[in-house]
Amino acid sequence: MTVPAEFWGLGVASLAVLVCVVLHALALRFWSFVGALALSLIGGALVVVIAHGTLPPLRNLPVLDAAALFLGDLGLFGCGWYAFQNVVGGNESSIRFRILEEITAAGGHIAETDLFTGYNDLALIRIRLEKLQAGGQIVETEGHYRLASRQLVALARLFWFLKRLILRSAGEFDPAAK
Repeated sequence: MTVPAEFWGLGVASLAVLVCVVLHALALRFWSFVGALALSLIGGALVVVIAHGTLPPLRNLPVLDAAALFLGDLGLFGCGWYAFQNVVGGNESSIRFRILEEITAAGGHIAETDLFTGYNDLALIRIRLEKLQAGGQIVETEGHYRLASRQLVALARLFWFLKRLILRSAGEFDPAAK
């Protein structure tokens, strides 16, 4: 009994997502969060490329079938990576998880006043700014912050444009949204 190439392809995409999760976990020990996400994306995509170049059931397909399966695998891996990135990103930035970590670190209980000293608007903005500076994403000069690279400026403008296009506002703080 032979396994159809489509099942091999599904296995390759699943393996690529698994590799991306492992790479992300390992990379977080040495790099920033964004660097770990980038490595996981590249590593998972490489798994798809290498598997399609080396596994006989995938390598010996007719050219059009191989190309369609390869693009399908990249698409499936991309969807899996996107879902993983959203789960991990939500966990990384969610204040709810941070509060739960604080309570756990304090032995399972903490006074409300202790939470409020660390979690007010000013403290949260400072934490975000420190993370952005530590990651080299922004630079502070004479009390003003600016993006540290042209790529980030282009990416910020792209997301601003997409939010305006899809949501008809740039976010909850956009005056046009009110």
